[in-house]
Amino acid sequence: MRFFERQDDSRRNTLFLAVFMVLGSLAVAAAGTVIALFLIAAHGAFSRDDFHDVATIVAAGILGIIALVVIIERIRLGRGADTVPRALGAVPLATHHLNAAQLDNVVEEMAIAAMLPKPLVFVLEAEPGIDAFAAGLSPEAASITVSRGCLEKLDRDELSAVIAHEFSHIVNNDVAVNLRLTCLTTGLSTFSSTAKSIIRLALRIAPGQGKLPAAYFAAIMTSPLWFMGVVGSLFCRIMKAGISRQREYLADASAVQYTRQANGLIGALRKAKGARRSSRAFRESGRELVSHMLFVGKRRGWFAPFATHPRIDKRIELVQSGFSGD
Repeated sequence: MRFFERQDDSRRNTLFLAVFMVLGSLAVAAAGTVIALFLIAAHGAFSRDDFHDVATIVAAGILGIIALVVIIERIRLGRGADTVPRALGAVPLATHHLNAAQLDNVVEEMAIAAMLPKPLVFVLEAEPGIDAFAAGLSPEAASITVSRGCLEKLDRDELSAVIAHEFSHIVNNDVAVNLRLTCLTTGLSTFSSTAKSIIRLALRIAPGQGKLPAAYFAAIMTSPLWFMGVVGSLFCRIMKAGISRQREYLADASAVQYTRQANGLIGALRKAKGARRSSRAFRESGRELVSHMLFVGKRRGWFAPFATHPRIDKRIELVQSGFSGD
């Protein structure tokens, strides 16, 4: 992809994110407002003449909360390329890690080939599956994180293909787009996250016999937040699917170009498909927020139409056919 085509692509993605952020925020605000008005009407707290003012206040409050969360998340993630890996529990690559020297050499080779500074390297020690992601503020300030499964299960060619795939995201400045997408996802999912936190708190403080009733009560009380979260999650998934899928094809093609062979990428994809599902620790630490950044991504299910990644079989098929990514 030529330089100006990359610029146009970046502008289109930025516009896409802006439009869906506005639409998603308005949809969440509308859902919250409808729920608030229904509850108020059920209790007869206000007259009909007051509904317009109440609706305006509620909608403005919801939009304000979303905007505030996005701003706070942008400030938090903007502190450095190591923020996202550390938030997921990743640790810097150390000599005691299996095949640490091999991974370090591969990253250094790719950095030289891409004419970029060597990114920070992290390992998700609690993740036995095969996955990886690139994060950062720009191509010059980036990091690459690999799972423990990558170090344990991939040979050098396969590991090189995975790293080359992530370097494509760095070179094409996908890391900056992914950063914005993560911030927007956090903002739109803040209400469902709040509901989960309340339920966890109820389970923590309730006595042994009262945990289940406490959980039911908390779920009922937070059901409006859950509904708003579902609306926000839908827009998040559409945003991720709209941006991530084609970039994965391009990154696969770039990985083949960087490594000058396709077998490594095919082998890595096959092993990733056959590997066990991600660990509970990875899922609970915020995998959904970074699902658009991962090498493999989430397993498909009910939300297959909104999946952030193409099917692995499709990716393998395209690599085997010698596609260029166009």
